[in-house]
Amino acid sequence: MVYQYPGHSVVTAQIGRQAHPDVLANIIAQDIVAHHIEIKPDSSNDVNVTLGGRVILLTGQIRPEWLINYEQLRSIVNKAMGEVRYPNEGIYNPLDKTIIFDFDGQSQDIAGSVYHGKGGDTIVKHGLAVKETDELLPLAHVLATRIAKRLDALYLNPDLIGLSKLRGLGPDGKVNLGIAYENGRPKYAKYVIIAAQQRGGNPTRFWNYIKNKIILPVLDGWYNPCKTEITINGSNGVFYHGGPVVDRGVKGKKDADSTYGDSARQTGGSSYGKDPTKVDFHALVSARHIAKNIVANGLAGVVEVRLGYKIGGDVPLVLSFDTFGTSEVSSVKLEELVRRNFPLAPREVIEELNLRQPWILQTTAREHFFGNPNFPWERVKKLQ
Repeated sequence: MVYQYPGHSVVTAQIGRQAHPDVLANIIAQDIVAHHIEIKPDSSNDVNVTLGGRVILLTGQIRPEWLINYEQLRSIVNKAMGEVRYPNEGIYNPLDKTIIFDFDGQSQDIAGSVYHGKGGDTIVKHGLAVKETDELLPLAHVLATRIAKRLDALYLNPDLIGLSKLRGLGPDGKVNLGIAYENGRPKYAKYVIIAAQQRGGNPTRFWNYIKNKIILPVLDGWYNPCKTEITINGSNGVFYHGGPVVDRGVKGKKDADSTYGDSARQTGGSSYGKDPTKVDFHALVSARHIAKNIVANGLAGVVEVRLGYKIGGDVPLVLSFDTFGTSEVSSVKLEELVRRNFPLAPREVIEELNLRQPWILQTTAREHFFGNPNFPWERVKKLQ
């Protein structure tokens, strides 16, 4: 498939590991919303999380207010922290942190709009699909995600990927990856930059193990021994201290990483820490659902969908398409097709995609928003 990313000769992606402070903040926010939806499926949640070295800050709006239970919230934080297994020897132990809560109810002005199944904010979100990988996602994003998952598995449960434990590997880190394009086609991995927390062990063995056991099996044919640059712990080769003690975590900072990287435009607010009635959430996954089905049905090689709502609106304020010259179908015809095959009113989107499922919220934070075939918005149907 030939597709020239506008202004790009290298397409990049950045993916944080689960213990990266920003990713962990997303996980905690999603787990809180999932907990409340499990208790009351139509509850309204907008949760913000900041992870500091000495303080954890949880704020937002929750409706109904009787759902706000500080002991349960504290338990959710500790459980999420326990999953990523930060070392306890003074590096980062959430049990000795002060948690500050600042929650109140949802604005009555907005609540009325959401209650009637209309948009709760004025926001435009983008959906992308590209015939470049089986997931119909940008190649750089897919490869970076796979490497990050292998690093997490190597730390948490190396048996899952058939490897032995790597001495010194810590939980924190991230992956940056760039794919070089020529004449609109991906040619090779231009660079892979790994930040992998290392708490001891032989540096040379550590570097070689990650390169040969984690990176190269993922890159496979995209690795060019003459052109691909691999960097592991480039800051003087040292990454000993990790977690929020040295790098504060904020929910929402990694939204671009969890969607399309620099391959699509990023607008609106964070899609994390929000229940499905929030436009930031339902418009994001609806736009992806539409885009993926357009490409999967052979109507375009790539498409970026813009989908936006106004506060109090029950129909899209914005619905447009850019196929970057890869489709013979006009935008007018695409819009007709989309309106015929997809629900677009907020309430209908939530029901059609069955978004009020706690596991969806928990999984999107740990595996990102796209690519998991079990997500309802990743399913393909024949368009009529």
